[in-house]
This record gives sequence, C-alpha cells and structure tokens, in this order.
Amino acid sequence: MIFSSLGAPAFRSEVLLQEKQCVPFVASIVTSAPTTLCPGNSISLRASVNNGSLSDYIYTWSNGSTASFIEFEDLTTGTSQYTLTITPKNESICEVKPLTQTITVLTRPNAPVPLKSEVGVCSGQLAPLLTVTPQAGVTNNWYNSANEPLQPIDAIRYLPRVREPGVYMYYVESKSSAGCVSTERVPIKLIMFPKFTLANDAIEQDVSCKGGNDGVLNVSLKEEVNSNITYRWSDGGEGSRRTGLKAGPYTVTLSFGPNCVQEFSAVLQEPDSINIAITSIKADTSSKNSGAIEVVVNGGTPPYSYKWIRAGQTFSTTQNLVKASTGNYQLEVRDQKQCVRLSPIINIPRVVVSSTMEHPWAARIKVAPNPTNGVINLAFDLPQRIEVAPEIFNALGELVVKLPRQWVLKGGIQTAIKGVGAGIYFVKVGFEGGVVVKRVLVVSKVG
Repeated sequence: MIFSSLGAPAFRSEVLLQEKQCVPFVASIVTSAPTTLCPGNSISLRASVNNGSLSDYIYTWSNGSTASFIEFEDLTTGTSQYTLTITPKNESICEVKPLTQTITVLTRPNAPVPLKSEVGVCSGQLAPLLTVTPQAGVTNNWYNSANEPLQPIDAIRYLPRVREPGVYMYYVESKSSAGCVSTERVPIKLIMFPKFTLANDAIEQDVSCKGGNDGVLNVSLKEEVNSNITYRWSDGGEGSRRTGLKAGPYTVTLSFGPNCVQEFSAVLQEPDSINIAITSIKADTSSKNSGAIEVVVNGGTPPYSYKWIRAGQTFSTTQNLVKASTGNYQLEVRDQKQCVRLSPIINIPRVVVSSTMEHPWAARIKVAPNPTNGVINLAFDLPQRIEVAPEIFNALGELVVKLPRQWVLKGGIQTAIKGVGAGIYFVKVGFEGGVVVKRVLVVSKVG
C-alpha cells in the first residue's frame, strides 16, 4: 500500500510486459562431396533444418539462388565462398545467423614429359623402360592402347612386357598427392623391330655379258618398315636398289632402330665369254669360190646370230661360211642378251692345185697339231734317208719360217710360227726328187 502525502492511502496498477518468445532451430549446409576437390568435378550444397520441413523456410544464397540447394559442375581451379540465409516463414520460429561454406578447387598437375616419346628395341632384346621427367609430389598413371591401367615399377617408370615385333602405344598421365590428374594423357610409342626377311630374291638381274656391268640388286623386305633404314653395301654403295653392277659377291648391311643391324648377301653371276673356235678353213681352189670356214661357238647365252663381214659389208648370216672367194673375213656372233664377240680376221687363201701335192711320200709326212696355236711338229716315216729343207708360207705365198736343211728318215722336226695372225699356212717340205705341201690352220695370233 502506498500512502499519499496527506496520509491517505493511494493505489497504482502495474502491467508486467514479457518479451515475445520464439522456438529455436538448428540449420546447416550439407555438401555432396569433400569441399576440397579437383578441377572438373561436381558438388552440391544443400540446406538442412531440424525443425519442420525445408518448405517452411525461405532461402537466400549469395549467388542469388533461392532454392534449398545449389549445384556446381565442371569446377575450375580456385577458392569460392557461398553464404546461405535461412528465414523461417513462421514468426514463432527464431531466425539464425547466415551460414557460409567454402569450396576449394585444386590445381591439376602438369602433363608428364617423356624422356623419349618414341623408343625402339631390336628383335630378341628386352624392351627398354619408359620414363617421364619427375615432378615433386606427383606420381603417374600408365595405360595401354585399350585404356587398361598398367602397373608401373615406380613413380616415373614403366617396363613394357612385349615379345612380338610390332608397334605398341602407351599413355601416361600425372597424378597429384590430392588425387588430381593432368588434363592430357601423353602418348609414348614403342617399336619392336622384326628380324627382316626378303620378299624376293635380292638378285633382280644378273650381268648379261662377260665383264659387263648391268647387274641389278634389289633388297625388298617382307615385313612392314616402321623406321628409316640405312643400306650400306660392301662395295661402298648405298640404297636398297643398286644398278650398274659387275659380277661378284655383295653384302648389304641394314641399320635401323636403336642400333639394330642385319646383313644380306648375294652373288651376281655372269655368263662365260662367247668363244669362237675355227675348226676348218678351206681354200678357194683355182678361184672357183670354193672357200669355206667352219666354226664352233659356245659360251654366252644361246641362241646365237651370225654375221660374216668382208670389206665392211655383210657377206653371210650362217654359222659356217661357204662358197667364198679368197680374201679376209671376220665373224660377228651375237647371243640372246645382245653380247657380241668378233673373231680374228680369217683369210681364205687361193690355192692352185699342182702335181707336187700328190707325191707318193705325202702320206709319210705328217703335220701336228692341226689346228695349232703356233707350234708345228713334222713327223717322218720315210722308206729311205733323205735331206729335207722345210719352209712355211702364209696364204699370200710369203715365206714365214725357213728351217736349215737336215737329214731325216724316221722321227720329227719341231718348229714354231711367231709374230703372225690366225689363218691358213702351208708347210713345204722340199727334197731331191719332189715336194710335199701340208696345209695347217693357226687358230690364234701368235706372239
């Protein structure tokens, strides 16, 4: 009770005011993934409340979104902070302070740098290590061409396990300690070179003529070539195909890949020389065009063509010359490969038959060998001992050899024609009471 100054009691009413009470709630931001992540990944931020449902609140994100959640895709390197304000629609529910969430997107490691982007190995050897340059805090993931992961031997090296020749592709990417990988997978090529074989015989063409130089060698490989190949030949030549070669052995060395070496050998052949053997020369008797020359041809590459030449003109195209008058002739022989051989000049002499050639002792005097290369042996088997004077004349009647007079009965005399050409020669044996003349053929020039 309150008393007034007059002593009389006084009364006052008091109204007790109470603050309005609200219901508290708890809110948070829930992430779909760790908030420290690698570039290219995705993450979502969602509001979470413990009072009522999400629809009971109003959401305001710092990026302007009004949904209860926000999503981020293909994130790029950097740090971002997002703020969420949650306002209850029911005023009886207390408000909370704004929530914040930080997202950090890490940096990708640099792409790996191979020590060699292409490596090779020779057939039969172990494959080399594939190696990349080391980066601090970085390992590397290896893959084959089928995108299958491979097990490296350490942070920067992988050992291929291949046995068959071929081209193998490998791919490597960098991986940071946080698990981020480089944007690029770097390729590394491994070539296992084969042991080469020839697709064809290396001899494309043998030498056509004796002593010629038109041989051709061609190294064609059966296997696919995945590298530059150097061809070096035993005669100093280079290249896979050689022309203008003489007969003989050749070896080519192929150099390729990482010091791989392989050799092939071949022998170029050549035919024997065309050989013209004069087997008979028949004189033109009494100028009746009865001269003839017979030859045998071998060597080269048959069949042959023939051309008899007299005074620069073709006289005949048969192998043997017939119906020829006295004079000088030369035979040109050409084989299937157009190789040419010329005979020495051959003389058909003119002989006038006389009775001196029919002496009874003609059969008892013999000349050997006939044909000859210059040596002449006179053999005698006479009924009585006589003194002879042997002489040798050429087809023109010119004296070539004159031997001293000597006595003979049985036995022989040897002499030689020197400094003359091939052709017909006549051995004249004169003695008291007669003359015997023998024809002899010299088949080659005598020095």
